[in-house]
Amino acid sequence: MKRIAIVGNCQAQRIGQYISEMNDDCLCEFMSATPLVAPVPSEAEAAKILQSSDLLVLQPLGIKHAYLSEQALRAQFDPSKIISFAYFFNSGYAEMILVPSKGLVFGEEYVVNLLKSGESPEQIRDKYREGEIDFGLIERFEHCMQEMEKKEDSCNIRMVDYIRSAYQHERLFLTQNHPTIPVFVEYLRQIEALGHIRWKKSYDMMSDTGMSQSTSPISPMCKKILGYRFDVDARWYELGIKLLNHIIARFQAQQQTV
Repeated sequence: MKRIAIVGNCQAQRIGQYISEMNDDCLCEFMSATPLVAPVPSEAEAAKILQSSDLLVLQPLGIKHAYLSEQALRAQFDPSKIISFAYFFNSGYAEMILVPSKGLVFGEEYVVNLLKSGESPEQIRDKYREGEIDFGLIERFEHCMQEMEKKEDSCNIRMVDYIRSAYQHERLFLTQNHPTIPVFVEYLRQIEALGHIRWKKSYDMMSDTGMSQSTSPISPMCKKILGYRFDVDARWYELGIKLLNHIIARFQAQQQTV
């Protein structure tokens, strides 16, 4: 039995679940960095898990996370048995991406600028339908790639090259920080090599475990600008209008308080 400690957020949690699915000789113990994902272990609980683990898979965390920070964990664990990966994030893969916990929408500034310039909500909805709103997709996508590349400098799992080679061929993002199955497959490929683990099941057996839906649509214009070769979302216009209406309502509410 290979015991694996995994530290991070929901991405790390999902990786641990897939490792357990792929090899029942692996016992994964997830240590959440945030109570939004799962209860955060105490320092004593974390130390006990680390002491009994053969491998540590982590998302590098800053010192504010104290005993779960990268600095603290590396001081306690054999460096040759640590696998690290950067936070997976891209807020430029689609025109508008809702962050439910905060109520904001990535890409909303482009809509707000139109409202400030005097365009009506009806005109903006028409422009969206016709693909006439510039959401700065290329710049946003590339900025996120560059930021992730910087973070990967200190990690031994590297995803940026994979993303650049694959993002036009299949959908890699459900939300700005929720990857699709192909991304998790790539994580497991690299963990298999770095951790000297043999998976017992085919990657085809990995399930999406409820993460197949996204409220951030890929529209025809998005597909054209970023060169996607997969299909647009069947409900792209319906979902896009909901996001537009959300942005417009927030803007109007803010104007009333000025």
